Amino acid sequence: MALSGDFSGLERWRRRVQSVTRSGFRTELAQVLGATAMKQVADEFRQSRDPYGTPWAPLKSRKGKPLLDTGRMASSVNVQPQADGFLLNIPTSYAPVHQYGAKVPPHSRIGKRTLWHNPKTGRIVARTTRLKLVTESSFSRQTFGKGITIPRRQMVPERSTGGLGPIWGRAFSRETSRFVRLRMSA
Repeated sequence: MALSGDFSGLERWRRRVQSVTRSGFRTELAQVLGATAMKQVADEFRQSRDPYGTPWAPLKSRKGKPLLDTGRMASSVNVQPQADGFLLNIPTSYAPVHQYGAKVPPHSRIGKRTLWHNPKTGRIVARTTRLKLVTESSFSRQTFGKGITIPRRQMVPERSTGGLGPIWGRAFSRETSRFVRLRMSA
């Protein structure tokens, strides 16, 4: 039995498949998926929802959207690509409290204290400051007898709450397909 035909197309496909399996491919894909994850978290902050589309609990103490008072947590989200994926990091100390929710037991805060602050900037200054005009404020103890419940405002999907879910799953699938298509056509 003899085979005949043009095998140049087969060689082209072999090179394309080889380009997808080389080591740099996984690192580049991790960068693409990391950027996708950052976009998903930014969308959640903007839309006040969790990774599965459920709205976050509304605020009780101020007007506006949850987790956007100063924007510090939303702007601190970053991604570190790794060879086998990426690490999504929200490096504020209070991010876990909102990711999982928390119950703060009854406690007292701020004993009797006097603070001096610059009326122009509002910043607290030392009593021995050189400013001519310093405003004095007194604070007394406040007791939170019932404690405080901080509702869960999940920002990152977890295996225990449904994995990637439809929103993150579609976004990752779309970006992975786009990335592989571009690599295969090169």
